[in-house]
Amino acid sequence: MFDERICSLMFAAGLLLLVPVPSGAQVAVEVIGHTGAMKAIADEGDLGTFVPFGGSVAVLPTSKIAFELDFQVGHVRQQGAAETRSWRRLHLTPGIFYRWRAQERISLFFGGGLGFHEERIRLEIPPGSPAPPNSTEVQLGLYDTARLKGLALNFRGGAGVRLNDRIFIRPEAALWFANGPRITSGVRIGLGYRF
Repeated sequence: MFDERICSLMFAAGLLLLVPVPSGAQVAVEVIGHTGAMKAIADEGDLGTFVPFGGSVAVLPTSKIAFELDFQVGHVRQQGAAETRSWRRLHLTPGIFYRWRAQERISLFFGGGLGFHEERIRLEIPPGSPAPPNSTEVQLGLYDTARLKGLALNFRGGAGVRLNDRIFIRPEAALWFANGPRITSGVRIGLGYRF
């Protein structure tokens, strides 16, 4: 049986194959790896900041439009007196982005999309303590207390700075809304290659 994340990834990757391409157009593909600093907010309030890791694949049927599939995962940890809580957030978001050239080697972009959000909440307590209600023990003293899945609305904007004809850096601001008041926002820096 396939995991939901794998099915979502396969579905989103399949959407990239449906990108309309004008006849005779040269289609560009970009692959980007990124990291940055993000803030996580939830029902519990401000969860803290984390360093996300991820990547994107963009298909550009024209010089102004990009269809992009973005993946990001990050982890927030809060240490308490007798327990440690951790949140792992995963976003998989296809999107449409508008690009325009600002200077010879700099282009700006803005856009967004609707994708998948998953959040796993874990609680670590001293061995021998009573198990939290409605939880699953992962290992001794470590419990999965919640797993939230749903849709995520994403907005991103930034710049692409070409270092040469193929390699570029991409600073950007990003914002996700998921599962009610679950917000992820921050900045990322990416290194990309254009085929």
